[in-house]
Amino acid sequence: MTAYGPIGKLRSALFDRLNVSAVTDLLSGQSADSIYWLTPGDSPGKPYIVYELHSGGDENRSSTRTRNVVLAVKAVADTAGAAEQIDEQIDARLHDQTLTISGWDTVTMAREDDLATTEDNGGGGANYVIGGYYRIRVSKT
Repeated sequence: MTAYGPIGKLRSALFDRLNVSAVTDLLSGQSADSIYWLTPGDSPGKPYIVYELHSGGDENRSSTRTRNVVLAVKAVADTAGAAEQIDEQIDARLHDQTLTISGWDTVTMAREDDLATTEDNGGGGANYVIGGYYRIRVSKT
């Protein structure tokens, strides 16, 4: 995955944290092909993960560049139980952990809020969406 700029590098580092067997074994096809940035595209196999930038950016409080962002990381599945199981593994990989981003140090990464909802799956049923919002602070080294 080629990463450009601060958002791309953060996206890539988060993907690397999620692309482990404890997570991917629970996904459709049991592979990283079921972890999506922003959108899963047309008719993805379930379950899958979608992650996206929710808010934040540069803090601009000192001469050291610090970014403070919140990302939404969501498991999407046919059942609430399956989505909860994936969310549990996501949380284990992200809450109170560090990211490896070339040229940056992770200051903090922590889950701040939960999310749980359903979406119409287009076939008369529901997709269960369960996840959390993770605040990530990094400083330029």
